[in-house]
Amino acid sequence: MKNVTIVLDERTAAWPRVQAAKRNLRVSHFVGEILHNQMTDARTCDEAMRHDLSEAPLVFDWVGGRRPAREDLHHRDALRRY
Repeated sequence: MKNVTIVLDERTAAWPRVQAAKRNLRVSHFVGEILHNQMTDARTCDEAMRHDLSEAPLVFDWVGGRRPAREDLHHRDALRRY
């Protein structure tokens, strides 16, 4: 374990004290958990993004070899029955 000193104003420092007490933890362990969770979430997000970007782009096969018109894609006459 590595010791780190952080400086917080009194109002900001009050929140981790209360939250740590609710979880029966020391403030240092509570702050360590928060940082660990943030680090893990960031790594998971980065890995997911790298995975998605490594895949080949999706290629659409257009029906009849042509792109549909916007009106065809957004045909809403069935919704306009009023």
